[in-house]
Amino acid sequence: MEHSAIQVSPEETSSGALVPNSRRTISPLSPLVYRTEQDARLIIELSTQCHRFRTLADESAASDKACRQQLQREWTAHGVTREELQREKSLRVNFAEASTCLRQEVFRLQQALTEEQEHNQQMTAELDQLRTWCYRVDSLVDVMRMEEDSKLDVNDRSRQIADIIIDIETKVESEQRARLQERDDRITELQLQLDQNIRVPAEPTQTKRRRIARGRSRGRNGRERDGKAGRIEELAE
Repeated sequence: MEHSAIQVSPEETSSGALVPNSRRTISPLSPLVYRTEQDARLIIELSTQCHRFRTLADESAASDKACRQQLQREWTAHGVTREELQREKSLRVNFAEASTCLRQEVFRLQQALTEEQEHNQQMTAELDQLRTWCYRVDSLVDVMRMEEDSKLDVNDRSRQIADIIIDIETKVESEQRARLQERDDRITELQLQLDQNIRVPAEPTQTKRRRIARGRSRGRNGRERDGKAGRIEELAE
């Protein structure tokens, strides 16, 4: 029968729901209460586990989010590094091209320098030859002049020397004449001033100048003729 008395074991009495006396019978609701308490404890444990699992899930989501952010930063840094590597590669290519161009330019300049040095050496050799030729021509001209001078007779040679001397004396004489003219003008000017101061009648200025010039020209012409004749005689001897 369902409503018969139930014999309870000692383990069941440890829950406290039953009376200490094992021989005493319990009501039919006691198993339901026991199961309800077990279910309540199980629900609490399950709730605790769910809360713990939810906390772990939230932590895992936060960690996953942080990992995703870190991965995004790493991806961005990787992209920047890749761009820098690409630029460095381009710079290396440009540097290699520039180095090649510079090597070609240096080689071209070396060739041009070598050609210029060879050209300078040729020019130096030509200048040396031209200098030697000029020396030879000068020597030949000197020899020809000496031969021409040796072919001239005494009269021609003396005539040439006399012409040179006359030219030199003419130049010197013109300079001396100019200086004497300046002195004559100065003397005439002083004489006029003196005459005006002492109020003594004097000869006209032009007459004085003419007389002085005639006397000086006569003296110079005589000295010139005497000197030229003596020099020509010395050269002829």
